[in-house]
Amino acid sequence: MDSPSEPWAYGINFPRPHQLQSIALDTPVVPQSVHLLKDGKRLMASYLEHGIVCWSFEDRVEVWQLVPKHERIGQSALSPDETMIAVANLHNGFDIYRAHDQTFLYQFPAMITANVVLPVLFSQSSVALLCGSPCGFVTIHSIRTKGVLHILDHPGMFTVMMDRQR
Repeated sequence: MDSPSEPWAYGINFPRPHQLQSIALDTPVVPQSVHLLKDGKRLMASYLEHGIVCWSFEDRVEVWQLVPKHERIGQSALSPDETMIAVANLHNGFDIYRAHDQTFLYQFPAMITANVVLPVLFSQSSVALLCGSPCGFVTIHSIRTKGVLHILDHPGMFTVMMDRQR
């Protein structure tokens, strides 16, 4: 890869992701979430209707493409240990995939009452998943037991979930 002379002003163009069979050929490519993998050589991008693609920085080719179980991705999260991918789908909840082979594992169902992108975030230790809602509730699910650990209620407030990883 070429060295940038100004690291904050350097960009790389990746090709259009492969077309999924379930969408029209002229469907626009809409990135929803981007995650830099720890090795620094790969980038994982989630697209509204093109699944999730892991790209190689070195040769700018697709390493793998995850075809989601449920169409239309709102947002995604990569677990801190990079073993799981969580997807907030715009259909019926939050889907969990094993990262190394893109296998669907299970779903945390959610009542989708508004057509909004719901936030999703793994805890720092990857033991819990925080799932947003269109009505102010944040549900915290256990990854191990798949049960609800806690529901945070924020009536009348706009909820933003943020993450800072080192």
